[in-house]
Amino acid sequence: MPVLQVNSRSIDQKNGEIWTAQADSQPIHHKSDRLLGEGSAFSFALTAQICATLETQGRSLGTVVDIAAADRGRRILVVDDNAEARMLIRDLLEPYGFAVMETGDGALAGKSVDSFQPDLIFMDWRMPEIDGLAATRQIRASKTLRQPKVVILSAYAFEENRREALAAGANDFMRKPIRKEELYALLEKHLGIHFVRESEAGREEKPQEPELTATDLAGLSAERRALLTEAARELNPAKMMAELGRIRNENPELAARLHDLVKNMQYRRLWQLLGIAGLA
Repeated sequence: MPVLQVNSRSIDQKNGEIWTAQADSQPIHHKSDRLLGEGSAFSFALTAQICATLETQGRSLGTVVDIAAADRGRRILVVDDNAEARMLIRDLLEPYGFAVMETGDGALAGKSVDSFQPDLIFMDWRMPEIDGLAATRQIRASKTLRQPKVVILSAYAFEENRREALAAGANDFMRKPIRKEELYALLEKHLGIHFVRESEAGREEKPQEPELTATDLAGLSAERRALLTEAARELNPAKMMAELGRIRNENPELAARLHDLVKNMQYRRLWQLLGIAGLA
């Protein structure tokens, strides 16, 4: 079947038009005129509805500055074959105490859900082996897997793409490139968490967190505590941050709060919590 016939049929199904024109001539509709023996340039026009975002739905998004203490530690799985895209989401979430797991293969999504038990998955649509919609269908078809929320990520921005994602079992759809405030708003919508935002009038008051005590560190394994103590005693920020990255696997909320101490150079307080004496 000729290529033009295939293309025109697809475009007609979407109520569009296709036409061809030669240089220095007016467009000629393909159904009534033919250009034989000459090269031609074909153009087409479609009418499509752009997928609504949280902004276009009228929701006001402010700059996120914090998260309520009770909402730290939620588990997020990122499935995307693009390592930079996975790292972007990790960097947006870990500072607020989220535990993040990554996989670059849609075929491994179900296995990751089984082992990690995420609260929500950010699932890329286009992946080389199994795409995000197929992976979502597999998860939804399972009778043994925990069923997390699923948000499909795609550069396609048409409403029909959103409907297709929802039909596959996703809970929502987000356009790429990712905008951090929209990502945070989706987490609030589907996980019922609360981010603190900075309004145009000024910074909102942060929720009060109970003061960190030595008792909060009691749950650390002996190895993790010893290595963190060694790094703190040396006043080595890079080493402390590396150890906090490992502690995050055991206790994401505690790791996030200790991270704040190191980031703000509150070493005296960290020594007190770890029972280290001698810091002047």
